[in-house]
Amino acid sequence: MPEEIQKDEGSNIIPRRALGVPSNPYSNLKREISEEDLKSPAVQRILLGEVDKLENKSLLLEDQLTVKSTDYSTLQSKFYQIDKEKSILEEKLKKSKSQEILYSFCLAAGSVIIGFAKMVWDKGLGEIFLVLGVFLIIGGIITKAVQWK
Repeated sequence: MPEEIQKDEGSNIIPRRALGVPSNPYSNLKREISEEDLKSPAVQRILLGEVDKLENKSLLLEDQLTVKSTDYSTLQSKFYQIDKEKSILEEKLKKSKSQEILYSFCLAAGSVIIGFAKMVWDKGLGEIFLVLGVFLIIGGIITKAVQWK
């Protein structure tokens, strides 16, 4: 009789998950519990222990949720306060820019008119242009003084 030669099938590959120790000793058990199993005091204790663990985790999550909602309301109120302050500061900046433009215009226009007054002084209009130029320069200075207050 010819001897039967066994064919080499190679090594069995064991999944990585099977190599580690499971974190829960009951993870590999079948999940179906029969009526007979439920009558056992050991199974009842295990189930009560799991219920207690879930209640504790539920309470912990509720506490964390309360803290997060408190933090959210605090941040929301701070946001609205800072947004209001930002709007006020932007409005002040707009006023400041417009006053700077008015101040610069008044000084420049007043200086040009005073310079023009010399050219028309002989015609009798010099005093009018001089007064108008001085008036614009004083108006510009008053605008700047109002801005400083």
